Amino acid sequence: MRDRRFDFRQLLLNDKVKLQWAGPTGTLSHCIGTLCDLSISGVRVKVDYPIQAQTPVGVTVRGKELRGKVQYCTRDQTKYLIGLELRSDSRGVVKPDL
Repeated sequence: MRDRRFDFRQLLLNDKVKLQWAGPTGTLSHCIGTLCDLSISGVRVKVDYPIQAQTPVGVTVRGKELRGKVQYCTRDQTKYLIGLELRSDSRGVVKPDL
């Protein structure tokens, strides 16, 4: 898979985040995930459940509410890696440590 983020990425371990999204039937779902990396334009999160690509997702990172869309969801051993592209109004709200 080609990497589409050109921003500096901070690799993170063990930062817990909360994700919320509406499933295909409109049912609200949520889960806790582990933040893998963070940039101004996106985040990568490890979760227990797959989330379909193009699904709008709210994610709480370091106490800040961000909005984005799932760009990919891939299986990683027993978990799933979710790549979220942040909406323009959420970009830069949580900045990676340089």
